[in-house]
Amino acid sequence: MTVGVSTISWLDIDDDQTRRIQAAIAALDDRETLDPIGTGTIRDAFSEALFPGTSTIQTRLRYFLFVPWTCQAVAARRPGRTTFQDRLREQELRLIEALRPIGPNQGVIGYRARRNLARMPSSVYWHGLGAWGVRTRPEVTLAQYANLATRPGGADRTIRDDGGDVLGGSPPFWDPGLPEPPAEFPGTGLTMGLTEPEAHYLRDRLRSTRMPGAHPAGDPSMLACLAEGAASWQDSEDPWSDERTDSLPEAVARVLTHARHFSEIVFGAQLLYNVLLAERAAKVLHVDTTKLVNVLNGQLDHWFERVTKHTDAFTDWWARPEEFWATVSECGGRVRPGTRDLLQHWIGAAVLDPRAAFDDASSRSRIREQELALKGRYARLTHQTALQSWDGGSIGAAPLRYRWQTVRNLMSDLHLGLVGAEAADAPA
Repeated sequence: MTVGVSTISWLDIDDDQTRRIQAAIAALDDRETLDPIGTGTIRDAFSEALFPGTSTIQTRLRYFLFVPWTCQAVAARRPGRTTFQDRLREQELRLIEALRPIGPNQGVIGYRARRNLARMPSSVYWHGLGAWGVRTRPEVTLAQYANLATRPGGADRTIRDDGGDVLGGSPPFWDPGLPEPPAEFPGTGLTMGLTEPEAHYLRDRLRSTRMPGAHPAGDPSMLACLAEGAASWQDSEDPWSDERTDSLPEAVARVLTHARHFSEIVFGAQLLYNVLLAERAAKVLHVDTTKLVNVLNGQLDHWFERVTKHTDAFTDWWARPEEFWATVSECGGRVRPGTRDLLQHWIGAAVLDPRAAFDDASSRSRIREQELALKGRYARLTHQTALQSWDGGSIGAAPLRYRWQTVRNLMSDLHLGLVGAEAADAPA
C-alpha cells in the first residue's frame, strides 16, 4: 500500500509511582518508548513481568552494586536528614569521575553531563534493586531510605551477637550477601567488569525474580531464565527469536506470546499514526515529507507481508481477546477505556485484513481521537501549534521489544563476569 505525498526533583511517593514517573521520563529518550497512541501501559506491564527491575535507561550491570555501595558509604558517615541527599549526590558525582577514565560509550551514567547530571544512578536503579532483592524492603522509596539511614541506629536495626549472628530486630535494609566494594570505593581504577563474587551474586539475585502473582517458589521470570545461560541469548534480536523460548516455563511463554503478537500487530497502528502525521504536515505546513513517507511505505509493505504470512497464528491468538486483556491486568497494566477501545478495534481489524485496517476511516479517526485524549493541546494530528514543533522524524515507529536491548547488555556483562571467573579457575 503506497501513501501519497502532498506539497525534576523526585517526590517522596511510593516505589510504584516513582517507577511510573521514571518510565514516562525515559520515554523522552528512547525511540521505542515514544507513545503517541497509548500503548505504553501494556508495553511496560509486559516488560516488567518478563524482565523485572530493568529499565530502558539502565546501562551496565555493575551499577546494581555501585548504587548500594554508594548508599552504604554515605549512610556510614551518619549525615543529618537534611544533608543526606546532598551527600549522596556528591558521592555519585565521585563515582562518575572514577568511571570516566574508561572512556565514552561505555555506559557511564553522567559521562558527558558530569556535575550537571539531573538523574543520578540511584534513581535509575532503585526500583531494580528492590525487584532483585538487593535491598530487602522494595516498598521503600529513595527519599524514605534517606530518613531511615539518618535515624538513630541507621537503616539496619538488626540485633546481632558478638559472632555476627542475627538475634532479632528488623531485617537489614541491604541483602547480607551483597559483596564488599573494592578498597577505597569509588577510587581510581574502577571498571564495569564484574568480579567472580559479584557475578555469582547478581546471577543469584536474577534467579530469584518471579513472574507476577507467583509465590516465591513459583514460576521464574524470563530474566531469571536468561541468567541460567546468559551467553546464549546475546545474538537474539528480540526476546522471542531464539529457539530456546520453547523451553521457557508456561507462565513466561504465555506472557511472551501475548507480548510478541501485540508488538507485531500494533506496529501497524504506530506506522499509521506516522502516515497521518506526514500527511497533515504536508497539507498544513507545506513541508516536504517525501523522505519519511518513502521510509514508512517500506515499513508498511513489510508489515503487510508479515501479518498476512502469519494470519493463522494471529487469528488463533485473537480468537480469545479476553485472555489477552486478563494477562495485561495480571501483569499490572492499567489501560484507559479509550485505549482499550482503540486497540480492540485495531487488532481485530488488522488480524482480519491488515491492508483494510490501514485504509479504514474508523481506524484513522480513532487514532486522531486517541492522541487528542492523551496529549490534549500537544496532539499533533489536531493542533497546528503542536504540529509545528515536530522535527520531521517518525514518532514511536519501532516495534516493541520490551527493554530487550537493555536486557542483552546486562546479560553480556553477567556472561563476561562468569566467564572471567571460570577462566581464572581453569587449570593452566
